[in-house]
Amino acid sequence: MLRPAQAALFEFCYELSYEPQPVDIVACRYLFHNLKTALKAKLAGADDTAIYSPISVRDISAEALREAVLGEGTLPDYLMSAAQAAAELYGRTGNPQSIDIVVDKAQLARQLALAEALGSQLIEDYIRRSIDYYNLIATLRAKSMGHPAGVLATALCPGGGESVEYFLNQFTKGYSAMAAAFYYRPFGKVAQRGIEAFERTGSFAVLERLMDNDLLDQARLAKRVAFGPEVIFGYLVAKENELRQIRMVMAAKINELSPERLRERLRENYV
Repeated sequence: MLRPAQAALFEFCYELSYEPQPVDIVACRYLFHNLKTALKAKLAGADDTAIYSPISVRDISAEALREAVLGEGTLPDYLMSAAQAAAELYGRTGNPQSIDIVVDKAQLARQLALAEALGSQLIEDYIRRSIDYYNLIATLRAKSMGHPAGVLATALCPGGGESVEYFLNQFTKGYSAMAAAFYYRPFGKVAQRGIEAFERTGSFAVLERLMDNDLLDQARLAKRVAFGPEVIFGYLVAKENELRQIRMVMAAKINELSPERLRERLRENYV
């Protein structure tokens, strides 16, 4: 029910926006999701079209991605290079997670390149903060799983507000020392509370909610802009947040989750 509405939202925004890049930036997550899905389907020798996102970045549909991954079509260089790098790493490691790492990093790099080309400091700051949060999760996951620093270095994505080296330096510390060190960074309060919750529970749920709320705060700054790409970007981020909230409520009802547990998971609203 929500997937067609979401696809229609992006089609509407492409028609509405005088330049496609701010819509591309938000839609990138679905484009690269489809790339990961197509690559894993090829390796598994099975394909389920139901798990592809119907959202297209302009004329790059899920079907076009599938055909290109199977060698029956072409894709832009940034997608082809990501697909080749993911296949190569998987070939060396045999670990399907390597596909996620390569493609997720390629997604963030593409979003940052679009934001920089657009010339919007607000959108660029949003993407750089997203990269910081991706790296924070990667650092905590590698630490909790006992991976060496070399594995983390492969997973970390450059381009955030904090350098890759900064996260590698925090990786060697205990959770309490790591939380204290992150406190003095721009996203410090989120990192501190999230790391403390992760140490207690072993779950990223609290950290992910805090990160999403902080990114929504970043997007809210678009309200101060009367004209420009920030307007359509902020609108899309707000609508995406609404759809995520609806999905959480529907999932809670299906799984008979208590109202208290649901409140713990819901994000803030844009307005």
